[in-house]
Amino acid sequence: LELGSGRPLVESVQELRAVSKDVRHGDGTQHAAASRLARMGGRRGYTQTLTEPTAWNQAPVVVTTLPNGVRVASKETFGEVASVGVYVNAGTRDATKESAGAAYLIEQLAQTGTAKRPKGKLEAEVESMGATLSVSAGREQTSYSMSVLKGDVKQGVDILSDLVTKPGLGQLAKEKEAILRSLEEKEMPTRQVMDDRLHACAWRDCSLSNSTVGPFEGIEAVSEAHLQAYMAANYTAENMVVVASGPVKHEELVK
Repeated sequence: LELGSGRPLVESVQELRAVSKDVRHGDGTQHAAASRLARMGGRRGYTQTLTEPTAWNQAPVVVTTLPNGVRVASKETFGEVASVGVYVNAGTRDATKESAGAAYLIEQLAQTGTAKRPKGKLEAEVESMGATLSVSAGREQTSYSMSVLKGDVKQGVDILSDLVTKPGLGQLAKEKEAILRSLEEKEMPTRQVMDDRLHACAWRDCSLSNSTVGPFEGIEAVSEAHLQAYMAANYTAENMVVVASGPVKHEELVK
């Protein structure tokens, strides 16, 4: 906060303390106190830095549960770009000993395309929209998200639903060697590795100890059948939330 004269509020507080001191010293300094108050009285206005005007009238988050159990949540805001995503309540902790690394493999295979959108077509479609696509598998959640222009929200949701419901699991045999080699050669931030190892120590007797950065013990033996079983158990309607933020109408998103 600043006073109308541009003087910081802290200076005014100091002046008020000086006035109080003058008054406490008795009648001899009352004239000085009056003079200080007169000078301050000429600076009654103040300015205040506020958030942008639209922040005063934000739309609420609206949530709808579809008949199949999928939840749809949206928050309409001003702008030209919208963020849409599908979040699945499943991650590395949901893998069994036999399917260790399944979440990571599904994350990588999602970027190789689907039956409807092979890799080349998927990349070209996203690029032509001027959009960005991100898939990330964590310890407890997996996210599929896109940033798109407001006129491409419907197409973005279609792409995400295709990736979530029909990932390229059939590409495992073809892509597995390259995925494992990339995992082995990938340089992970030291802090991220340390956090992952500390988590494993803290939860060593629980599935929460499953690594998110690798290496994944036994991942070489994970088959397409393992991935299908993992998805059947975890990629269920009640575990999914479709989310959108930006210039998006909730009614249109639900449709």
